[in-house]
Amino acid sequence: MTKLIFALFLLSLSTMLNAQQKIIIRGFVTDSITGEALIGASVYETHTLKGCTSNEYGFYSITCRIYHQ
Repeated sequence: MTKLIFALFLLSLSTMLNAQQKIIIRGFVTDSITGEALIGASVYETHTLKGCTSNEYGFYSITCRIYHQ
């Protein structure tokens, strides 16, 4: 009986792990008038509140996990 419960636990755990998807949000932050790269601009994703700052080229990259239920 305990082996059956353990097997069901492992099956549910693997299903939960497969329900996660990793996405990458990336781009450049530039001034709307001059087109110059904005260094150190704060960028964040509103759902998970993960964020970062743009580098010397205005580039940013945020990695988020999407959970499916």
